[in-house]
Amino acid sequence: MAYAYDWCQGRANLVLDKAHSRYEDVQREIDGLRLKRREVENSVESIITTLKNTIEFVREQDGRERDEKILLHRPKAIDIREASVWSHDRESERTAERA
Repeated sequence: MAYAYDWCQGRANLVLDKAHSRYEDVQREIDGLRLKRREVENSVESIITTLKNTIEFVREQDGRERDEKILLHRPKAIDIREASVWSHDRESERTAERA
């Protein structure tokens, strides 16, 4: 009987050792997955920050382009005397009179 008891005790210890070994393997896998999750979270946060900065930059550029277009489409200031039809007629009359 002592032999059977020793055999059962040895078998139980072997099962416990294998279970403990498997537990440690699973715990290492869980820890590895947690590290990967943290890395992915950091990566996603970095991507989000980059996208926010990119959107802000594009909006600023669009605003600048709109401002530049507005400035380019403003009418030029001109001298009214030069633009007047009458002033051109008078000038041509003066030229004709001198000739």
